[in-house]
Amino acid sequence: MIMDSRPVPISDVPIAIREVYKDKSPSYRQLYAAVLDGSIPAERIKGRWHVAGLMPVIEHFRLGDKV
Repeated sequence: MIMDSRPVPISDVPIAIREVYKDKSPSYRQLYAAVLDGSIPAERIKGRWHVAGLMPVIEHFRLGDKV
């Protein structure tokens, strides 16, 4: 799922990232703010925000350095 670029609902992102990065996962609130700021590519699908895969989130929060 990490390398997949399919849209992921932002409500699922913290859980998916936590599976790999443990306690380094951003909170939903941090993720939502980054989406609204345009820092993470996202689109609304049926009224819900989805990110373009998990890699943009990992790169934005620099989680690759924290494994």
